[in-house]
Amino acid sequence: MDGITHLDEKVILKDEIRQDELQKLGVNFLRFDALLVVNKVEAIVKEIENWILEYEEKNGVSKYVLEKRIKTGNSKSGKKNDPPLRMFPL
Repeated sequence: MDGITHLDEKVILKDEIRQDELQKLGVNFLRFDALLVVNKVEAIVKEIENWILEYEEKNGVSKYVLEKRIKTGNSKSGKKNDPPLRMFPL
């Protein structure tokens, strides 16, 4: 979540360097403007959910996550005709 301070050139450069280092370690980033999060939180949640579903469609779902979803009754994304989720070992 980026607020107004992230518009400063020095902060932008620091953010880029930090993000590059973390991405090399396998961390993924979704960046959102702070005001958008405050004013449109439902849209942000939906965007995060869509990112997760797309990621899982490409990479599979860990056995642990799949088991948790089954226990809570959330084994599917909620969309009709979704392909079965592929599992990958932890």
